[in-house]
Amino acid sequence: MTDSYMGIFLPKDITKRLSDFINKKTEFPYINKDEIIGTFYLFGKNHKVRGELDIMSVRSLARKTIDQITRNIKILNSSEKNKIDSNFIRDEYFKRILQISIDNRGLDAKNMNLCILRDPTILSGCFEQHIVHFKQDYFFKIINKPFEKWELSPDLINKLEGRMVMVGYNTSDHQKLPYNHILEPFFEWIKTTN
Repeated sequence: MTDSYMGIFLPKDITKRLSDFINKKTEFPYINKDEIIGTFYLFGKNHKVRGELDIMSVRSLARKTIDQITRNIKILNSSEKNKIDSNFIRDEYFKRILQISIDNRGLDAKNMNLCILRDPTILSGCFEQHIVHFKQDYFFKIINKPFEKWELSPDLINKLEGRMVMVGYNTSDHQKLPYNHILEPFFEWIKTTN
């Protein structure tokens, strides 16, 4: 399933914070310990998840994603303290930004900036680095089937019908979240995005 998209929906101003960090206007950590970090993986973004084979493929990709994040967190936890420091993290982001710039040479500055601030590698790093820095627990939950039209409010149908979602948070489980439903903040966020 190559038709997937990853992002962070909490804190709501993550794009500004990330931009400020990259531009040396703030230091790491740029998310506070008591804030909830919410990340999402949207599968079937452009072409939807169709049939059992696609569903099995999404579930497999979701498991591999969780395994990779867990490995990255273990590596960060076992590495020297200086790996979770502003200069090291910024250098890692700059390496990725250079690669994004090479891959997207024809883009104007505004669209290049969007590519950088929405990059899954940078956003995954953000999630992992804050988890390690604050010694937090985390969990992921995949919605095991594509959303059906009747399950969604009218303003979410075009964005989510036929798609599958996995969300992750920097808490040990969903009961530690201040929401009625695990998807509530994701739904609120996606309503306001393009």
